[in-house]
Amino acid sequence: DFSQKLNKKMMRQALYAILSKKLADGELKFVTVIPATGKTKEVFTSLKGFFGAKRQLPATLLVSATKNGSLVRAARNLARVSVLPGSSLNITEVLNAKNVLVEKEAVAEIK
Repeated sequence: DFSQKLNKKMMRQALYAILSKKLADGELKFVTVIPATGKTKEVFTSLKGFFGAKRQLPATLLVSATKNGSLVRAARNLARVSVLPGSSLNITEVLNAKNVLVEKEAVAEIK
């Protein structure tokens, strides 16, 4: 096991570097509100329309402002879609996702 422990400051800087790289590549997008009515079909159709996907969604990370139970419930049945609150955003989830959608209110929690 050759893993090393990183301190909080380095982890935060690495997360910011990854997010800025995704923003430069066009893989990070900000939305005002992620639709969360609790229905998987509605979340799927809105994400499909947002990405222009025909059948399958790309690996997507949804970052909500607070722990939104209806969004989590609606998106947990979708393949390759995960939901995190802004305070729990981590490096591995961002790297595993092709696209990242962030609510504008979650930006304050990421800091």
